[in-house]
Amino acid sequence: MGFVIDQNKIYQMRDMNNLIIYHKRVMTRQIDSFSINVPLAQKIVDMDNSRRSLQISKCFFEILSSLPNDTIIKDIDVLFNPIYKIDVMTVLTSTYKYHHFSLIWPGEYADGKLVYSEKGYPDYKEFEVRKYDIILVI
Repeated sequence: MGFVIDQNKIYQMRDMNNLIIYHKRVMTRQIDSFSINVPLAQKIVDMDNSRRSLQISKCFFEILSSLPNDTIIKDIDVLFNPIYKIDVMTVLTSTYKYHHFSLIWPGEYADGKLVYSEKGYPDYKEFEVRKYDIILVI
């Protein structure tokens, strides 16, 4: 079960075994983070589209495995390509079980949901925070 916390309480939650997702509004200062888009796109660019759908989760895991535990990642937009037909939040939380990282959310948060893109666009997604093993920091 996921939940939302205020950024001032994040240190109380560090020992929980949930993926920590930072809403971009709380990231007001420059922090070290790793952009996933380019390395992930480079890994899948030569695959045909049907193979990409099957391999993108594996490629994401391989990239994260090459990084130190607890790295903060950002720029995960390539995962939202509607051609891949994946549940992005499931990929993130499943990968977290094997390699711990945190994430800067590229979208918005409203009404208990993380939102990516805008309604009407093919890459639009909503994720109810309570349905995933995440801690959303706002």
